[in-house]
Amino acid sequence: MDADDNYLENSLETFFIDMIFKYQGFSVMAEFADKRVVHNPFGSTDFDFRSSLVDANGRSYYTGQGINLQTSYLLQNNIELATRYSRIMPDTEVSFAGINEYTFGLSKYVVGHNLKVQADVSLIDKTGASHNKLRYRLQTEFAF
Repeated sequence: MDADDNYLENSLETFFIDMIFKYQGFSVMAEFADKRVVHNPFGSTDFDFRSSLVDANGRSYYTGQGINLQTSYLLQNNIELATRYSRIMPDTEVSFAGINEYTFGLSKYVVGHNLKVQADVSLIDKTGASHNKLRYRLQTEFAF
């Protein structure tokens, strides 16, 4: 079996699930993802599910889990307040052990989703980092 044959025996698999609930201006959204490398080095039917970053041929894969949770409320004047929590949990520490991100957002819908202005601020907490970072975003969207 050469390297090309072995390449066919490994695969990157992702499990993803999400949900959204909306009721009278209030919404809740949740997402979860899990990414794994499936090793089958000898072509057998017995698969070995591992959380490896590098396969036998030296190819790199980023694996781990991630979650994203968001709640928002749309006021009668078409201003929306939102909070979001995101977490990335890599299986193997690469340049970081994990990230927690806390976000507060504000949106103004001028013409539905066709014309809107959005702003948010996020606190980014990298596990093991000496300090946290702030990220600011301002976005205008036009759709025709």
